[in-house]
Amino acid sequence: MSFSPDTLAAERRNVHTPDLLDEAYAGRPPAAYRELLALVVRMAPPGRIADVGCGLGLFLECARAWGLDAVGCDASAHAVETCRRKGLAVDLGVLSDGLPWAPASCTAVLMNQVIEHLPGEIMPFVLREAHRTLSPGGVLIVTSPCRHIRAARQEATHINLLVPAELREAIRGAGFELLQDINDMRDFGCGRAGRLAARLLYRLGGCPVLSRSANALARKPLAGSAQPPVA
Repeated sequence: MSFSPDTLAAERRNVHTPDLLDEAYAGRPPAAYRELLALVVRMAPPGRIADVGCGLGLFLECARAWGLDAVGCDASAHAVETCRRKGLAVDLGVLSDGLPWAPASCTAVLMNQVIEHLPGEIMPFVLREAHRTLSPGGVLIVTSPCRHIRAARQEATHINLLVPAELREAIRGAGFELLQDINDMRDFGCGRAGRLAARLLYRLGGCPVLSRSANALARKPLAGSAQPPVA
């Protein structure tokens, strides 16, 4: 697929500098990704895990510590060099060039805090690339901040902020079945009680302002399978 020169320039311009990457990951241990890894292991079939936009490789390190097969890719040469020094399997490349893995070679694809950094024209292509990379029954996990979160809007590299319904529509458009809702709710200063109330209201009406995130958990359909309802 071809993209306009302006879109390609925007993608490359939005790749984090080494300083920004080091600052973003400073003091964060690989163990911080255990909950995310547990979700992958719980929902995806056994097999290779692909981390798209893997940054400095902390999720990959966490997966390796548990004996799991995981690979990554990133557009930052600094990130890739850092990962390779750790002995991690990581490819260098911008996402508009496609994902660097063979068709049906992975059982899970993770895009953790990635799509908000992509020009909107490129995001649907990357989702289709995830579909190509996954084996039937493989799982896609996307996490990103919701457009209604002020701090997310103030981050200069967040050029494609979505609300949950927009992300779900894009993922369905790439050929995936949506599984359960994994969005985080705002607490409005009321702690756990506020989050529980927001979750209830969100389930009743789907108001995007209640959500802190635009996350999705989806699956590449098995042949002949029907799409299940979103929990």
